Amino acid sequence: MIIGVVKETLSYENRIPLLPETAEKYKKLGLQVYVENGMGNSIHIEDAAYIKAGAEIKSRAEVLQQSDIVAGIRKPADDKILHMKAGSLHISFLDAFNEKDLLNRLAEKKINSISMEFVPRITRAQKMDALSSQTNIGGYYAVMLAASHLSKVLPMMMTAAGTISPARVFIIGVGVAGLQAIATAKRLGARVEAFDTRAVVEEQVQSLGAKFVKIDIGETGQTKDGYARELTPEQLEKQREGMKKILSQSDIVVTTAQVFGKKAPVLLTADMVQAMRPGSIVVDMAVETGGNVEGSKLNQTVNINGVTIIGEANLPGRAAVNSSQLMSEGILVSAAYIIASVLFIVGLKKLGSPESAKTGNALSALGMFIAVAVTLFDQHILTYEWILLGVVIGSAVGVALAYMTPMTSMPQMVALLNGFGGAASVLVAAAEVVLNGTENSGIGYNTAVYLTILIGAVTFTGSVIAFLKLGEYISGKPMVFVGQNIINSVIVAALLLLGVLYVFEVLPEQTANILIAITAVSLILGVLSVIPIGGADMPVVIALLNSYSGLAGAAAGFILLNSVLIVSGSLVGASGIILTNIMCKSMNRSIFNVLFSGFGSVKSSGKTEKFTGEVKPISVSDAYLILEAASSVVIVPGYGMAVSQAQHAVRELADKLEKNGADVKYAIHPVAGRMPGHMNVLLAEANISYDMLFEPDLVNPTMETVDVCIVIGANDVVNPAAKSVPSSPLYGMPVIDADRAKTIFILKRSMGTGFSGVDNPLFFADNTRMVFGDAKTTLNGLVAEFKQS
Repeated sequence: MIIGVVKETLSYENRIPLLPETAEKYKKLGLQVYVENGMGNSIHIEDAAYIKAGAEIKSRAEVLQQSDIVAGIRKPADDKILHMKAGSLHISFLDAFNEKDLLNRLAEKKINSISMEFVPRITRAQKMDALSSQTNIGGYYAVMLAASHLSKVLPMMMTAAGTISPARVFIIGVGVAGLQAIATAKRLGARVEAFDTRAVVEEQVQSLGAKFVKIDIGETGQTKDGYARELTPEQLEKQREGMKKILSQSDIVVTTAQVFGKKAPVLLTADMVQAMRPGSIVVDMAVETGGNVEGSKLNQTVNINGVTIIGEANLPGRAAVNSSQLMSEGILVSAAYIIASVLFIVGLKKLGSPESAKTGNALSALGMFIAVAVTLFDQHILTYEWILLGVVIGSAVGVALAYMTPMTSMPQMVALLNGFGGAASVLVAAAEVVLNGTENSGIGYNTAVYLTILIGAVTFTGSVIAFLKLGEYISGKPMVFVGQNIINSVIVAALLLLGVLYVFEVLPEQTANILIAITAVSLILGVLSVIPIGGADMPVVIALLNSYSGLAGAAAGFILLNSVLIVSGSLVGASGIILTNIMCKSMNRSIFNVLFSGFGSVKSSGKTEKFTGEVKPISVSDAYLILEAASSVVIVPGYGMAVSQAQHAVRELADKLEKNGADVKYAIHPVAGRMPGHMNVLLAEANISYDMLFEPDLVNPTMETVDVCIVIGANDVVNPAAKSVPSSPLYGMPVIDADRAKTIFILKRSMGTGFSGVDNPLFFADNTRMVFGDAKTTLNGLVAEFKQS
């Protein structure tokens, strides 16, 4: 992927979107960087510095035509749009609310766009908040510019000839720019006063040593994004009247008030300027969006009755080096998150085909590496020691589990990892609430916290129960008790009530206790949701819990306003739901049934029927004689193959059968084994072609023509009672019609039932032959017979 940058065309714009040190970071992330020749001249950076950082110097047209991502400062000019390729991405300040025609031109050219002023103003997104970083520098320069025009000094001075009073500075609008202007004026020794329609900023003004001016204009407040709300005409008039006395006493006035996406309000009318004393200075920082001062002109300094009004645009450009550095870092984070998200999506798409699955896995891994690396680089981290400790401990545990966990225990491992994901989301939500308190509170934020804790906690305890069942630390059979459905209903109702109390802040003084209650009840719900599930449904459980872990992560992304976490969590959640739906269909179940009906619990009209009959065992040598004459063979793998690690022996036997002229197919049931895709993973490990794997609906119609069906450790997925015995817990579940084959070999250690605990009448069928023993040993014996023939 190529990211390109070109020079800005505005004559007064000295900032650049990319510094050499940031270009070097892009290269380390695996990106190509194209830079227009001479781009850094405005801040005295030569092309050689970019070349040293790994970038390529090209002409303006080449950069625009070849780049996948084009970063800039200002909205793109027509020539820039003309040369950019369709499907590329443009990142800059677009002034999207006021530039509808520009957006239409970008859309017509099929150019995707990100407007940097829409980056959320929260702690976690500070590096990406280029708007705040630029206005911060603008606030500093507004005071410095005013001081350079003022005919008196700012600080109080005591001399032999007398004492000089400090200059009086009045800041209107206490946002990022206003706060920096206050701090700068105080550092220069001025007497500073400030006004804002948001009373909540009074404490911030006072913390900087300035006086907060109170003007009663009625109810105001701020938006959920932290911006001041637009005032009514009546409120504006009250504000102007309240400021007149202070204006008449001020030496410097800095106006910073802007309404996001709208024309700047006029705060100083012509008569207010007339009332100011001659020699005073006014800096209108909102001049580019219409201006706060009546009479100010863009990029001009005017004098009205001795009052100097400065309307200079692009104040951040006066510190072009620092502004470019901050802008460059902001674009880096945004671009990296976009790239990571694209890699996730493309990687997932490629996982849909065996031929491209390895590439898809590699792309997804690269995307995750970029996301983690940029997150560590981006966030305001007080200390990396704890992070390093977590990485070391987590890596050690992960490596140890990977080496110690046999393939037969992989389902338990997957269940445990799902649980870790849910727990991590809960901890993230809790940490954010503890760290930020009510700073980001609101219905949207509170909903994200509630859903993260609810889904994450259910995922955690549900996964722990699944782990214990799969590992046979507790019984794999459904655990049901009297009143279970009533208790579950009460718990769900309690969670809904607690959710309403928390999201809408009905009891604000009890917020912490409500969150603790939500967490505790959600943990209980996770346990009660999984204990009634029987062993046959475990693959569905794992797929569903995997989806839950993704949804919890996506919800946590909304708390942090982290786009890459939202994208990755949504992909996991959606793919998990799709897989769950596929598996439910293969079991003749609905997702609604899975979610709300205590799935896995036995719903039988009577006692489960016991099957008896004559068992017909057969030796390996006799089985070989039948196989040697077979022209069509279907192999049905199950958990028994996983236990004995017989996948390579299966491949070797299939090769011998094909060499002998037989047509060999593998019938794979979606819920065979203990996790989604369990058999596919094992057979892929043995390099068995994906083209040889068939789902039940593809192999069942031809099963009557199959000479031999070899069932290796599978039980429930070939149980004919699912088709013909209404009292069976498996009744209605689609199965592989192994019973219709001419001869059936069942490779088992004993006559025991499957994980569901349901008897299988197939064992007693006339065309069934039981080959007792370890599956791997049996298969190796058959291979040996073929080799000796």
